[in-house]
Amino acid sequence: MTPSENGTLERLSRFLARTSGARQAVIVLLEPMSGGAVQENWALDVELDGQLRRWVLRTDATATVRESLTRAQEFAVLKVAHGAKVLAPEPLCLCDDPAVM
Repeated sequence: MTPSENGTLERLSRFLARTSGARQAVIVLLEPMSGGAVQENWALDVELDGQLRRWVLRTDATATVRESLTRAQEFAVLKVAHGAKVLAPEPLCLCDDPAVM
């Protein structure tokens, strides 16, 4: 299933609005990015209360590698690294609800 199917965009929009504190989140673009051997990476452009944000959304792929970090573990590692001023992407939010995606 792609994120554009079965109401996923609406659920993702509601999640992003709720977690960001925005009144409204409108997904402008959601498309797969190349790369990523195990997880899926999506280019995500979203307007939060009218302000455009460009993010990368990472999701689990159907194939798994036992040695891979979970998204929650990856989020925690990135949070510590970013907080220590390591050149790393800033993790913005973590969704552990499989119904969103």
